[in-house]
Amino acid sequence: MSADNIAQTLLAVRDALHHFTASLSRSGFAAGADSYRQMAAIVVGQQLWARDQGVNSFDERFREIAMLAIEVHRQLQPYVQAMEQIGALLELVPPPPRYPEESIEGRVVSHLAAARRPLSTTQIGTALGVASTTIRRILNNLDKEEILTKTGSTNRPQWGLRRA
Repeated sequence: MSADNIAQTLLAVRDALHHFTASLSRSGFAAGADSYRQMAAIVVGQQLWARDQGVNSFDERFREIAMLAIEVHRQLQPYVQAMEQIGALLELVPPPPRYPEESIEGRVVSHLAAARRPLSTTQIGTALGVASTTIRRILNNLDKEEILTKTGSTNRPQWGLRRA
C-alpha cells in the first residue's frame, strides 16, 4: 500500500459514489420513498382488515407481495451495508479545521500544534509576524472557545492546544 494507491482508490470511490448518487437522483429514487411508505401502510392495513374480517381470499397475493418486498430488500441490503461502512469514516477521520489554514486563527492553531509545548504570546506573535496585541486577542477568543489551554501566570501565560 502506498500514498499513491490510496489517492487512486479515493478518487475512484468518490467518482463511483458521485455517479451512484446522481443516478439515484435522476431516477427519482429518493422521491419515490414516500410513495413506497404510503403503499406499505395501505397494503399492511388492508391485510390486517382482511384478517380481522375473516377474508382470506387475498392471502396468496399478500404472501407474493411480501416475498417480492423481501427480494427487493435482499438486493438493496448490501448497498445499505456498504454505504454504512463507508459512512463510518466520519468517525475515523478528524473533523475539518474550524479555521482555514490561511486565517490568523488557523495559523495560530497550526503553530501551537506544531510546537507541541505551550508558548508565550510573544513567541507566537514573533513566529507568525503578527503584533502581540492581535495575537493576544486571538488567543483569548480561542481560549473562550476551549480550543486552547492557558498555563503560567496571569500576566505572562503560556498557550497550548487543548488535546481531545
